[in-house]
Amino acid sequence: MRYGPGSDKVTTLLLDGSAQIGMVTPEGVIGNAAQGGRLRLIACNGNKAPLSLIGLKSVARIADLKGKRIGTSSLTVAPVIWVSDMMP
Repeated sequence: MRYGPGSDKVTTLLLDGSAQIGMVTPEGVIGNAAQGGRLRLIACNGNKAPLSLIGLKSVARIADLKGKRIGTSSLTVAPVIWVSDMMP
């Protein structure tokens, strides 16, 4: 068993072949897969996406976000990839 402190380290171990399976948060794997990489999620212990989309009262549907600015804490984490795939 190899130990890597944090998802980035475990993702690196998977990518360089030092590990064949990893227990990590999904961000690195989803980011890798979204960019055409070879990593895939095979199981998850969560039952909902790890984010909340909070908007102004005038935004009732995803379609209402067209042309609006969206704030995020990072451009590379899995939730941002999911939300950008849903954008109109």
